[in-house]
Amino acid sequence: SKGDIIVWDEVRRNARFSKETFNVINTYNTKTKQKKTITYETRYYTPTLSPDLQHIACVEVDEANNSYLTIVDTYHGTKIKSIKSPIGIHIQQPQYHSSGEKIVAIGVSENGTTLVEIDLKNEKLELLLPWGNQQIERPIYYDDTIFFKTNIDNKDDIFSLNKGQIVRITDTQFGAFNPYVHQNHVYLNDYTLKGLKINHLTLNDSTAQTVRIDKIKTLYPNQNTL
Repeated sequence: SKGDIIVWDEVRRNARFSKETFNVINTYNTKTKQKKTITYETRYYTPTLSPDLQHIACVEVDEANNSYLTIVDTYHGTKIKSIKSPIGIHIQQPQYHSSGEKIVAIGVSENGTTLVEIDLKNEKLELLLPWGNQQIERPIYYDDTIFFKTNIDNKDDIFSLNKGQIVRITDTQFGAFNPYVHQNHVYLNDYTLKGLKINHLTLNDSTAQTVRIDKIKTLYPNQNTL
């Protein structure tokens, strides 16, 4: 959510052919208390609002299983543009940069997972990390630094990426998830014995340890094929 608008996707089924499903985008204005479904019979996932609230970026997957970053109008759901992912790459969990000119997302392919950055002007996709088998989640921008969750040393924590350098932000006991950064503070879900709790720290108080993301060694050697 941004400003007065919350955006999310929901599953819909064909009234006649129940095995056919769609994903539609909904918005809710917290000021006017108005909920709207702005797309119909679409296959849009994980929508995110642009900084100026005029556009929504989402993942679109067509019937041929091609993946697109699709931009729609916030108020009417009209498709503005679709940027097709390179063959074999699917994107997940897109998030806008504060400039509104680029988007960070997770890239998934037969080679594993990575972080990708999509330039909305020239419609180019850039890999930000080598392909690996880490479970990367919830990448977000803070200025030109990207914060995300991944697993290092058998534990989920929050890390940052800037100009190719990866820095460990948290070193929690059981795991940290869902980062959000505002005014030099990192807010996150801290996994505890009593479940997920909201926690925060300042970037100055973080562990600030430079790390390298290596591929996870699996239980059986034939699983290490990525």
